Parts: sequence; C-alpha cells; structure tokens
Amino acid sequence: MKLKNKTGSSKVFHISEEESDFSHVYLATRSRENRLYSDDIVRQLPNIPNDHPHFNEWRLRVQPMKRVLQELSSGSCKHILDLGCGNGWFSSQMASNKQLDITGADINLVELEQAARLFSAQNCRFVYWNIFEKDKAGRKFDVITLDSCLQYFESPKKLITRLLEILQPTGSIFIWDTPIYRGTEVDEAERRSSDYFARLGKSDMNDFYHHHTWDDLAGFYYFLGYNPSTVFSKVKRKFLANDSPFPWIIIPRSGEKA
Repeated sequence: MKLKNKTGSSKVFHISEEESDFSHVYLATRSRENRLYSDDIVRQLPNIPNDHPHFNEWRLRVQPMKRVLQELSSGSCKHILDLGCGNGWFSSQMASNKQLDITGADINLVELEQAARLFSAQNCRFVYWNIFEKDKAGRKFDVITLDSCLQYFESPKKLITRLLEILQPTGSIFIWDTPIYRGTEVDEAERRSSDYFARLGKSDMNDFYHHHTWDDLAGFYYFLGYNPSTVFSKVKRKFLANDSPFPWIIIPRSGEKA
C-alpha cells in the first residue's frame, strides 16, 4: 500500500482526501461528552482511573477486548485493519503482538494524529481513509475489526459488502462493542439518542448516529463469538457487572452469501 503523508511531521498517512462534515460534528460531540482524552489517559486504555467519569464504560470493554485478542493470537491471521480506530487504543493493544501487522483507519484526523503520536510502530500505522474509496495498492486484510463504530455508518449492508472486497478469502470481519437492536426497539432507542444529543446541545449528531437491527445483517452469514443474551451472560453481568452488553459478531468471507 503506497501511502502519502500530507500532515507535515505527523505520522498519519492519507489514502483518501479529507472530509469535514462528520468529523467536525463528531469531535464537537465527543468534547461535550468529555471523551477526548489526554495522552496520559489514552496510553492506559482500556484501563482508566477509578474516579474517571467514564470508568464504568471502559471497564465493560476489557473482557470483550481480551476475547478478540485471544482469537487473533490463536489464528493464522497477520494483517489487521482496525476500522474507526479513533485514538488508536485498540490498535495498540493488537500491536503488542508483534506477529500482527496493524493498520488503524479513521476519518477523524484529530484522534488519528493522537494515535500516530502515541502508538506508531514498525507493525502499526495510522491512515486517513474513507473506506469506500479504494486504495491503489489493493491491499487485503485477514481481519477487519469494527470496535464501537458501526453506528456511524448509515448502511451496514453497503459497509459489509465493501469490507468483504478487501478481505482475504479466509478473512473475517469482527464487529464488537456496538448495540444491535431488535426491530421493535429502534424507535425507543432513536428517541433516547435524540434526547441525549439535545441535552448536549448537539442535535446535529442525530444525522450521523444510526441504530442498526439484526435485520440489517440478514444478507450475510455470521455467527456470534459472544452472545450477551444467553442466560449465562445475563447472570454473569448481573452479579459481576464486568462484561459487555453488546455482541461480538463475526462475518467470515468464506461463508458469505451469494
């Protein structure tokens, strides 16, 4: 993959041209939520001080992160695309396994710059990439991870179809830390989000935050690496409160539907 550095001393490379509509609204919203973290905090993630306002949120990410890392360490995959990598915390966790080669991609340049500053390494790089634009090298990946970012894509079908194009024949897509709703739950979820963004003074975020259902995945073969709806998972979360309420969805290219 031939990459162009367009940011001076930055280690962020560009595959596609910069956009502003989504990233401007997204960053303003994250700022209001106090989710634009300092370098010191990002270096520690997913561990975070107990008195931090988002401590409980990050605590729930530890166990699902460990599941994904374990799967990556036990397979033959090497080239990983961390799509929607943000500040790079999960790219860094994966890159601690020196057998893996990590590409973190996003269209949020502010957090990408932070990720590149903190975590760039021989086996980890960060790129500005609108995934719907093809890179000239036509690089393909063994695994594509989407950590808490599917909700920022309007059409899961369009996204997954595109990602399957850049997967190796034995590759898989991992979707985790993202809510997937039943059809009957969507209206209420949209209302909650709308009220939340209104309280933040960022109602414009409604245009970029989407509520996806299991029906949106109906055209693809997938299975669950983790199912939060089983009795065991529900009991574990009730008494230990240390696991994710969101599924880990695995979409293998080898099983894609025609």
